Amino acid sequence: KQWYQRRVHGDMMMIVEEFEKTISQLLVEKERDNICHQMVMERIMSERDEVVRDHENVEQAYADLNNKYERAREVVVGLQLSEDELKQHVDDIRSRCAAGELKYEDAKRVAEDQLTMAWEAFSHLRRIKEKHIARLTAWAEEG
Repeated sequence: KQWYQRRVHGDMMMIVEEFEKTISQLLVEKERDNICHQMVMERIMSERDEVVRDHENVEQAYADLNNKYERAREVVVGLQLSEDELKQHVDDIRSRCAAGELKYEDAKRVAEDQLTMAWEAFSHLRRIKEKHIARLTAWAEEG
């Protein structure tokens, strides 16, 4: 009987040792799984933080772009107003230039008419003078 009890006791001890080994292995595996889960969580958290930073950067870039767009739109409106004013100014200058050209043509025509009249008067006076000289020359030769 003692032999049987020792054998049972030895078997029980072996079972307990196997149980302790299994428990130790399970604890090691659980610790390893916990470390793996922690590493995965850290990687996921890091990726999440990176995505959040990227999102914030995109929002900032969008805000900057929107501000630039608004400023450009204001500049375009200002340039359109300036362009309209300049077009009006050009039209005014063209009108004044056309009026000036008409005045010039009128003055030119008047001057040409006056020159023609002066030339005719000069030619008439020259003919009269030539006739007078011819008479005086003829009178001087007679006398």
